[in-house]
This record gives sequence, structure tokens and C-alpha cells, in this order.
Amino acid sequence: ATDDIIVDSNTTLTLKNGVEIRMPEKACIIVYGRLIVEGTEEDPVTIAPNEYAVNWGALCFVNATDSSVISNLIISGATRGHDFDRDKAAISGYNADFSLRNVTVKNIKAPLFAKYCNVIISGCTFHTDGAGDLINIKCTGSAVVEHCDLLGNGNFDSDGIDYDQVSNGIIRNNRIYNIYGYNSDAIDLGEGCR
Repeated sequence: ATDDIIVDSNTTLTLKNGVEIRMPEKACIIVYGRLIVEGTEEDPVTIAPNEYAVNWGALCFVNATDSSVISNLIISGATRGHDFDRDKAAISGYNADFSLRNVTVKNIKAPLFAKYCNVIISGCTFHTDGAGDLINIKCTGSAVVEHCDLLGNGNFDSDGIDYDQVSNGIIRNNRIYNIYGYNSDAIDLGEGCR
């Protein structure tokens, strides 16, 4: 990529197994339509910084017109999107539904933030050395986190999974470990969850 990759409303971008996207510094993939990632365990899709960049922006789902489905993806070196109030993590969602299956996020500060999104996160591997939640989901009617490997750290206020104002949330069969920081929880169900 040479700049941001934009998936327009009512448009689908499909990435087949083995695809590698090399991103420039601070550039983002912004999905207003639909993203389909069809990686396999043997041949995943990879998104990483290019040879001139230390990091890149984020994969951002914003006011999307259709649900995105991501399978067998490796994201490394991501930071955040252009709008920090909305795009706080390597994978950020705002008013956009998506599912992640077998996604690995590494060498990043914050793996996932979603607000007003219905999400399914299954079989994913998230880790960060930075302060902040591994998975933070806010203000949604449906959120499922299952069969994930979530490796924390000793930083302040860094939860494994943080649900806020989630009405119909499911958290099951996850491995959450090394959450040692002050005011940090493996699972934090707060701020109006039901």
C-alpha cells in the first residue's frame, strides 16, 4: 500500500489465503463496506509494516454497510486509527458488525476496541506489552469472546476482556493470564452490562 486503503460503502474487498499487505507509516485500512479475509491455518493473510515503516495505523471498521468476516489473519506492528476517540486499537470497530476467527495480533499496543458493534471473536491470540485492555467492547447488543488466548502484562488498568454496556455478552473457554497490574482484571463486566 502507498496510503490508506479504503473499502467504500456497499463494496466488498476479499483477501485470499497467502495475501500479504505491507502498510506505510500511519496508514490505515478503513472499511465502510465489507472485508472478507479467507486465510487458512497453513497460509494466513498478513498485514504488517512495509520495509520503510516501523508501525502502521489500524484495521478500522467504520459505519459499515455489511458485516465483515475475518479468518486466519496475522496483524503486526499496528497502532491506532486516525480518529483516536473511535479507532483506539489495532482492530477498531465503530457502528460496524464483524467476526474474527483465528486472528493473531502481535507487536502492538492495543489489540481490539469496538463500540456500537456486534462482534464474534473466536480462537484469537492477543498480547500486548502496553497499558490498556486486550479486548474492550462498549455499547452493543451482542458480543461473543470464546476460545481465545489472551496474554496480559503488569501494567496499570489493563484488563483481559472489558465489557461496558453490553446487553447480551458471552465470554467462554478463554485462556486469560499474566494480568498483574493494579486495577487490572482478567474479565471486567462493568458500566451497565447485562
